[in-house]
Amino acid sequence: MKMKKMNKWLIVVCWCCFPAGLMALSTDPEQPLKIGADKATLDNAKGETVYLGNVDIKQGSLHLKAAQVTLFYGKNKNIHKIVAKTLSSKDEPVYFRQLLDNGEEVKANARQMRYEASRDMLHLEGNAKVWKDKDTVTGEHIVYDAKNGQITAQGRVNMVIEPVSKPQKKSATDTKEPKQ
Repeated sequence: MKMKKMNKWLIVVCWCCFPAGLMALSTDPEQPLKIGADKATLDNAKGETVYLGNVDIKQGSLHLKAAQVTLFYGKNKNIHKIVAKTLSSKDEPVYFRQLLDNGEEVKANARQMRYEASRDMLHLEGNAKVWKDKDTVTGEHIVYDAKNGQITAQGRVNMVIEPVSKPQKKSATDTKEPKQ
């Protein structure tokens, strides 16, 4: 049991290679939400809309693709939860991509993604993978807590963290003034 706790802590500590967490492009929420799907069912009584078949959602730099996406919302029409998932083993995994304010791109895929807006938490379940540049984290279940900038991963976790390249030091001959 101690090893599992240590693995979780290691993931949170190592994830610092993704600076300042995964902060989405701050202008994305101000952009129009565009949703395409083969079928949509709206149920105001339940407070949910289900999009089925080749679902493609875009808002600013955010891009989400899945076989099915369900949006859960309150009386004020604010979305409080989003569940995107595959429907069979033949489906492509759910795909997510978004730019960060620093211009970097974060991508993720899994069999299911669940976003809880009130807690600002993203759950990736089933062959989950998150990557930014060449840094990656994979596991059966990855949870990203955006409020606290923490990530935990479970189920045979694998990480690849590329070294930060340092500027080359100038040699003594490079710093001498050229003779005139």
